[in-house]
Amino acid sequence: MSFLTNKHFVIALIVAPILAVIAYFAVDRAVTEPPQQAVAGQDYPLVAASNCRYSSGRCTMKNGNFNVTITPEFEAANLLRLHLQSAFPVTKVSLALVPNAEANYPPLEMEQVEGDAQSWVITTTLPESENPLLRLVVEAEGSRYFGETGLAFRDYETSYHEDFRK
Repeated sequence: MSFLTNKHFVIALIVAPILAVIAYFAVDRAVTEPPQQAVAGQDYPLVAASNCRYSSGRCTMKNGNFNVTITPEFEAANLLRLHLQSAFPVTKVSLALVPNAEANYPPLEMEQVEGDAQSWVITTTLPESENPLLRLVVEAEGSRYFGETGLAFRDYETSYHEDFRK
């Protein structure tokens, strides 16, 4: 352990982690785009969160601070009721459930829940397909947010046989 008596080595052990942390934040600051406010009349993509890809019982789609959460309920064998909750007031929500990426179905309008501009609902039929897609367009403050995701989230399953959504 004679290397611990070398003052240059000890100083390097102390300084190296500090420099690594400083470099981490400096690179993040240098390459990150500054946030920009949404401009009315522009279209912005919504990115599906990881909970949209598995049986989570909900799907979150977001772009910056703007996010929407979609929660499904089955009404009957092929009837699906979708609830949309937005972080901000929304003026219009349209969606289409399509059987595959090539299909082009007309969008359906969601309805507000009791005048709440942040809660929307629709009941629609589920397309006959193994991997149907949800296409969503949300209008808020003059801007349109659009996204597409699979419907794997429509079932809620856990290996513990308990409901953790509470």
